[in-house]
Amino acid sequence: MISGRALVNLSAFSFLALIGFLFARSRREENQTPSKVPLLWALVPALAALLAYAHTLGYAFVFDDYVHLGNASTEAASAMLTRALWRHPQGQDVFFRPLGYLFYWLNFRWAGTSPAAWHAYCLALHLLNVVLVFSLCRKLFAGLLPPLTASLVFALHGSHVESVCWLAAQFDLLATMFVLLALICSINRNAAVAAACAILACLSKESAYALPLLIVCTAFFFPRQQRKVVFFNAGWCALGCLLVFSYRFWFMQGLGGYQTSPRVISVLEALFFRIWSFLFVPVNWSIRPSWWMALPFVAVIIIALQARVRTVSLAAAAAFTICAALPVFAVLLIGFDMSGSRVLYLPSVGICLIWAVIAEGSGRAALLAASLACFQAAALWHNQQIWGETAALARRTCVGAADYLRRNPSIRMFPQNLPKVIDGVYFLRDRLSWCVVIAGGADKNQVMEGALVTAPLEPDDRIFTWNDTTRTLVEMEPR
Repeated sequence: MISGRALVNLSAFSFLALIGFLFARSRREENQTPSKVPLLWALVPALAALLAYAHTLGYAFVFDDYVHLGNASTEAASAMLTRALWRHPQGQDVFFRPLGYLFYWLNFRWAGTSPAAWHAYCLALHLLNVVLVFSLCRKLFAGLLPPLTASLVFALHGSHVESVCWLAAQFDLLATMFVLLALICSINRNAAVAAACAILACLSKESAYALPLLIVCTAFFFPRQQRKVVFFNAGWCALGCLLVFSYRFWFMQGLGGYQTSPRVISVLEALFFRIWSFLFVPVNWSIRPSWWMALPFVAVIIIALQARVRTVSLAAAAAFTICAALPVFAVLLIGFDMSGSRVLYLPSVGICLIWAVIAEGSGRAALLAASLACFQAAALWHNQQIWGETAALARRTCVGAADYLRRNPSIRMFPQNLPKVIDGVYFLRDRLSWCVVIAGGADKNQVMEGALVTAPLEPDDRIFTWNDTTRTLVEMEPR
């Protein structure tokens, strides 16, 4: 049986071969002026996304969800703003995302600890982004089918499960929303609003610092005489990004961010090879998908091979994808289980542009859009089932631990070996203390998380370890 790693590599090779083939037979024509497509058509992909994600509203919280909910429930507004904007908590958070923290705090005021309410909020952000992708593409392409193809792919893309279903990934949803607004305003020659959106995007997540490059990429979808204004607006957005970065550097007392030093060869593999695999075939390979998913995928390939695309448009869309991934290059080497795929949310706009370019040059664009929608919906469903099962396991673990602690109020629990990730889905490592409070109403102080037990235990101390076979916390025999 082929390994998940081999399938990931095969997907990347296949996509790069497809792009190479399309470049070889592309047309070197000037881009057309986009026609006016009614924005009302954006309801089609938005409705598709709503139907695809409706059943996920009941998914339980996992991993960092509990930390954000715990902070939002206990922090006063002044303390939250101080932590997010003025006095960095040294040794803790390594990011500068004040707008995201503000939204966590505000949303908790109405959503509380209801998973359905929080998932509905994240889904609403995704639906808005779907509409914005359609709005962006109707300004870049002539006709209905290219923007409809792009927005359908974005609405149903299989890599978005982590971004939409994980509360802790709302930073990606917010940043992408403001980036898309800035791109649209730049094309509309509204530099001031575009710069304001650039600032808000950078206050949401670091991925937004790619925005000036993304605006430059979109300029090449227009005839030469129209590009100058878009380049000018990219400069204004770059100024907004620079202002936020300067403040961020002061606030963090350095660059901050992920404290990793990946090798150059790993970065190159991630940017020019690995990300194309999951943008092309967004499947969590920790559990093999059903064979019938290959049917619409084969149809997509056959139709795409017959397209005659515009050289400049295809190159601009590919460059957009790579540029969107640059700020998060340190965490782009995603494994076959798609853990960490939230960082692909903004770059996935680039793959949608690529499919729109292919649809524009295809004589069977409607069939291509339908085949792509079927394949992405199947991949999305597959990945959602894995996420839902692991989230349900996390909830059972939290509730079981909380029940045990409520029945034994004098006991201290020492959980050991809780996994961080199960089947590509973030789980509960070092998060059980907040979990027993939010999911089960137990006392947070009864959980001694992260404590390595070497000294003799007190009479009321209990050690629990994770059993991978039964997927439960099991109490160990006293020493």
